[in-house]
Amino acid sequence: MSELEKAPIASIPIEPLVTPALDVAMQASHPVYGCLYLALALHQRTHVVTDDRRFAAHLGLSDHVRLLGN
Repeated sequence: MSELEKAPIASIPIEPLVTPALDVAMQASHPVYGCLYLALALHQRTHVVTDDRRFAAHLGLSDHVRLLGN
């Protein structure tokens, strides 16, 4: 817990991410909670790391999705 308390954690409002996450979820037939991480990555201009190959391959957003272990 002491290491976690030192981590640079930021709170980010979820409201601006809901619509983009729902759009991706419907397009990819994927649960919206996973798409929220992707929506946040897109918003922050970074990437999300996943082990879900179907999710990563289906979206066509390979610049924003990294597979675990690659």
